[in-house]
Amino acid sequence: MMSNASVSTERANQLKECTEQDETTQRLMKVIANGWQRNKTNVHGDIQVYFDVRDELTVENGIVMEGQQVIVPKPLQEEYITRVHMGHLGVDATLRKAQQTMYFPDINKMIRDKIGSCSICNCMKKHQRKE
Repeated sequence: MMSNASVSTERANQLKECTEQDETTQRLMKVIANGWQRNKTNVHGDIQVYFDVRDELTVENGIVMEGQQVIVPKPLQEEYITRVHMGHLGVDATLRKAQQTMYFPDINKMIRDKIGSCSICNCMKKHQRKE
């Protein structure tokens, strides 16, 4: 599956290293390997957000995947949001681009916040006309 994903070898190595060091992602990998609890309330707090997509989670070469999307560990999330925003494509296009390759909780909110605080995106977006 990783060979089909649009992740370079360098990025895959970076993701793997960060996954090994991130406690939340390690906890998630253990739950994927050992099985999920029946109730969301019985799952550890920091991985409860993955409960609804638990059937789609797998581990490929030390990287957690949700379908064909890479689960980005917390320490890399800001960097990956910055990378996907580099083209200043606007909210919708950036969301589509991100959803093709990566997944983590609150990704949509983080992208909207990033674009909302970007001066280039704000000066280029459509503004309502004055009456």
